[in-house]
Amino acid sequence: MCAGPKPSGAKGLKIESIYRGSYVTGEGKLIGLKKIKNELQTDFVGREIRYFTEVTSTNDVAKELAIKGAKEGTIVIAETQSRGRGRQGRKWVSPEGGIWFSLILRPKVYPEDALKLTLMTAAVVAKVVGDMFRLKAEIKLPNDIVINGRKMCGILAETRTKGKMVDFVVIGVGINANINLDSFPEHLRKSVTSLREELKEDINRKRFLCSLLEELEQCYERVRMKQFSLQNTTSSS
Repeated sequence: MCAGPKPSGAKGLKIESIYRGSYVTGEGKLIGLKKIKNELQTDFVGREIRYFTEVTSTNDVAKELAIKGAKEGTIVIAETQSRGRGRQGRKWVSPEGGIWFSLILRPKVYPEDALKLTLMTAAVVAKVVGDMFRLKAEIKLPNDIVINGRKMCGILAETRTKGKMVDFVVIGVGINANINLDSFPEHLRKSVTSLREELKEDINRKRFLCSLLEELEQCYERVRMKQFSLQNTTSSS
């Protein structure tokens, strides 16, 4: 079931020679870049990774990379975002301990078909959370994942077209993983949650991210084969 110049706003760090400035060539700060690459069992998703300690938003960086020709499956990961955003330009608070990443895809589809990718990603996040942690994660349409009615994850897909077809889609995913609720502004604390809050312990972010990317690749292949389905996922509004 399916459930070059340094980009603007990037504050330091990682990984390949197209970036000017200072580099971090080890594992990265917390998630562990080399460990991700060693553990990840995918054909193309996550085979190219750009890691930063802080960016304005991973979507901003990913879009610049996509315009410059970055390969399908490239991901941008940041430990924090200074100007993370959700739908309609809403601010997305992104403290340390979360999983903030964007994935570049290049589906050969019409723009209206690209909308499926947001639902695909939401279904994948809900499935992996359920499989790994036995938590009931629900899709709150169009782009949120909630646990016990409180937001745990947000998804923002941005598309660029070329002629009548999609040139690329950048799918941004923000997951409240190992975050205490007091890291959020007070007015948000009753409406958000984190995996740490629900489980009362930290998760292994690297293992979770690898599982998520592996499932995303499998589901994306089904989308490309026009076999996409949200069967058996739970949604709320």
